[in-house]
Amino acid sequence: MRLSGQPIKPCKSPISERGSSVEGPVSVLVVDDSHCVRTNFQCLLEGMGVRMFGAATCGQALRILEREKPDIVVTDLHMPKIKGIDLLDRVQSRLPYATVIVLCGKNSQVKVSEVIRRGAWDCLEKPIQGDALTEAMNGALEQVKLVSGGTSPKERQAGVSTRIAQRKTAEETAGEAQEVHGYSPASYNDLENAYDITIEGWSRALELHDRGGAGHGRRVADLTLGVARAMDIDQELLVHMRRGALLHDIGNLGVPDRILLKPGKLDDAEYAAVKTHVKMGYDLLSPIEFLRPALDIPYCHHEKWDGTGYPRGLKGKEIPLCARIFAVADVWDALLSDRPQRPAWTRELVREEMASRSGRHFDPEIVRILAEHLPAGSIAFPEDG
Repeated sequence: MRLSGQPIKPCKSPISERGSSVEGPVSVLVVDDSHCVRTNFQCLLEGMGVRMFGAATCGQALRILEREKPDIVVTDLHMPKIKGIDLLDRVQSRLPYATVIVLCGKNSQVKVSEVIRRGAWDCLEKPIQGDALTEAMNGALEQVKLVSGGTSPKERQAGVSTRIAQRKTAEETAGEAQEVHGYSPASYNDLENAYDITIEGWSRALELHDRGGAGHGRRVADLTLGVARAMDIDQELLVHMRRGALLHDIGNLGVPDRILLKPGKLDDAEYAAVKTHVKMGYDLLSPIEFLRPALDIPYCHHEKWDGTGYPRGLKGKEIPLCARIFAVADVWDALLSDRPQRPAWTRELVREEMASRSGRHFDPEIVRILAEHLPAGSIAFPEDG
């Protein structure tokens, strides 16, 4: 018996091309109380060259998690005693680098957006079609390589672009169906929320790859919106600003790891390579219509008020407002965080540095707003370090 009623065709695994940062074969833990489901996964995974561990209960799964530390976890949402959604939370706390796929029934009361928000890579509806299962596992294998750094920059860029484009295509299809068939706005909003959650997932994946950047994307996005709200910026623009902030350094996927993660100062050639990340980010995101209003931050966040920034040397108010706001938030959080090149600064030193860059690097008005609202506590700022 197969999940879809048809044979599952093994596909070529991308894992054979991964880099040396992942040692040995990728391991997959499948958690499902159905022996047939576990057997079907075993048939598929054997053809993909990965190791599989099966668990009929969440208790068994937790023991395997501790012992084997699998790269990928596939769990049924509806398990006896410990529910799959609770297992997802435990995986996130114990193995934050693991990629999780959740299986749910057709009439499940748990929304896909909620599952993704809680850290799942994908959610598959039972009965699972063979092609959907193969596609999901290939995507999970690509995610393992992305997090481990075991792909080339060009491959990582392509993987992100494909994943975002797939989510966008699904959204556009749902939007057309809503227009033609009269689907409820709530259903469409749920899908849009899932798309935004996917963006947050990619932001987390980028942070895992950048050893000094854990939490940076979310902190700097929140900080950017805090400053923007203090400036009474329209709510619709805030939505695009958050998306741009979360994806601001997505172009780093095209920068070699030996440069991006180098401890110590970069030489001129290395710095020139790092500067290309803004154009790479623009090229990656600009084909996606949904994200075009968010492009100003990824493309312009390294421009400077005095015109000495990059990539275009924009000056003063030639720089888009959202990018000027983000630049302040980005540097604030970066200086307060440990980086491969240096330890975190104290909050007092960061305040002094921000003031010294006003009128040179930063828009003086935005620095003034930052200084005024910081003592009042009306903007939520990240803690030191």
